[in-house]
Amino acid sequence: TRVNNPNTEILEDKAACWDGAEESALFGSGMGAVSSTCLSFLRPGDTLVFGDPVYGGTEFFFRHMLPMFGIKTKHFPAGATKAEMEALVKDDPTVKVIYLESPANPTIMISDIGAARELADQFSTPDRKILVMVDNTFMGPIFSNPLHLGADLVIYSATKFFGGHSDLVAGFAMGSKALIAQVKVFRTILGSI
Repeated sequence: TRVNNPNTEILEDKAACWDGAEESALFGSGMGAVSSTCLSFLRPGDTLVFGDPVYGGTEFFFRHMLPMFGIKTKHFPAGATKAEMEALVKDDPTVKVIYLESPANPTIMISDIGAARELADQFSTPDRKILVMVDNTFMGPIFSNPLHLGADLVIYSATKFFGGHSDLVAGFAMGSKALIAQVKVFRTILGSI
């Protein structure tokens, strides 16, 4: 069903183990995971900062679709230093998400997830927690665990290396039970399961 089913639940439980996540949400595509997860936490007036480049579909969503809903986006170079990221975050009280692809698509640049975590903690307020989201599609859970490096949420296009055989289209979002519960509400309503 659009809400849940036994096959989905079994796969979510197994995939969450690979990343050491409390919970995961399965999607019909990687872009379903990216868009539904971002929309779960961003509201009009919020800002998402991201490492550039990112996957083309993600870039289009960030640069063209989020602004249609009053959500601003700003970018820094993939592989940026902490100071380069901080320049976009420190003076902007609307920043709600720091989004990294690590490695970035297509440059394979590695981003400093720990630095993003430090900035999110430093500039969060009691009324506005900055989330760190990491697209780990290119590295996969065998070689990198962004949650252990400080990410709040890790996202995958399981269509790529996660599946490994070019025989599926799917996506995942993983993180704490509390965050994934919010993502699953949007997944259900948007029909991106």
